[in-house]
Amino acid sequence: MKKKISYRFYLLLLLILLTGVGSSWYMYHLGKGASQETQEVSEVSPDQLTDTIKQKELLFVYFYTPDCVQCNKYEETFARAAAEAGLKWVKANVKYYPEFKDPYKIKSIPSLVAFKGGSEVSRLETDWDENKVNTFFQSIQ
Repeated sequence: MKKKISYRFYLLLLLILLTGVGSSWYMYHLGKGASQETQEVSEVSPDQLTDTIKQKELLFVYFYTPDCVQCNKYEETFARAAAEAGLKWVKANVKYYPEFKDPYKIKSIPSLVAFKGGSEVSRLETDWDENKVNTFFQSIQ
């Protein structure tokens, strides 16, 4: 009798522990994605990009391709830093629209280009980390 109670007790304790760990993991990941979800980020065509650059006082354009591993890594870093700074940005898919390359002088991907008043003011093309991106943002604002 005592053995059955002890077995059930440990099983119940394990179930409670696993439920707590699972819900904590879910809440942690839910919170991580919230800042990116609240910021509207649109993917633009070449015509839309031209119009958007003219309309916005300050705009960051992220040039990428969807199958680029580095692009995915850096997009997360950039999106997090942009959300924290409250900056507007758009995505430009160079694989789908190769016509982005010449007018915007895209030589490597990923590339992050800042436009102010309709003109390019700066770009970031090499290895990024969050500090480098934050410094980039501060130098432009």
